[in-house]
Amino acid sequence: MSGVRTILPSELPAYLAADGRLTRVLLDPATGHPGLELYDVELPPGGASELHTRPHPEVLVVLEATVGVETRGSVHEATAGSILYIPAGVEHRHVNVGKVSARFLGIFAPPTGHADEVRKRPTVGSSLPRTGSV
Repeated sequence: MSGVRTILPSELPAYLAADGRLTRVLLDPATGHPGLELYDVELPPGGASELHTRPHPEVLVVLEATVGVETRGSVHEATAGSILYIPAGVEHRHVNVGKVSARFLGIFAPPTGHADEVRKRPTVGSSLPRTGSV
């Protein structure tokens, strides 16, 4: 057996944050990947995460619309197909600066344990449309 597997995000629960953000945990140590956390995140128009820092860099791959990373009052914007790199220790938040929902993949290596916090949120139906595998 090769260990290769297909992950269908549409079959995974979406966790709802108080600000309307939807997050799917795609990979983390609890799903069998000890060295990585991978998230699919949808931000509603005007939505934003809480301010936070991480002990390791974060990488955001913008899938749809425009995603911003706010740091110290300035916003670094990226559109679909772009990558945002956030160095370790930088206080920031993810923001949707547009008028439509925005989506990104969040990548943390090594894992931060953030998935445990995400899984404490309420789950919602299939709000993040998917047709293929990641």
